[in-house]
Amino acid sequence: MKSKYELFVDNSADSKKAIGLCRKALGREFEIVDVSNINEPPDLCPRPRLLAPEGRFKHLDGIKKYISHYGKHGDKTPIAQKSDLWTLLPVH
Repeated sequence: MKSKYELFVDNSADSKKAIGLCRKALGREFEIVDVSNINEPPDLCPRPRLLAPEGRFKHLDGIKKYISHYGKHGDKTPIAQKSDLWTLLPVH
């Protein structure tokens, strides 16, 4: 069964912090995907990046903002604000 969340990381300090935050907030509901060896433009795959049901949360600041919201609302309340920290995805 595929995880509900995917965290794309490299070996940076921000990625290590994001792993810790996600483990604490999301428990075992996420999968870590190491993209250290993938050569693609940084804007195409910002690291760290959390793929959640509500959207893609870029960089450590975006992940922190999402986890803060998740801690208050669980995954029941979608984030209503628009920001360049995330891109809303259609819900299937």
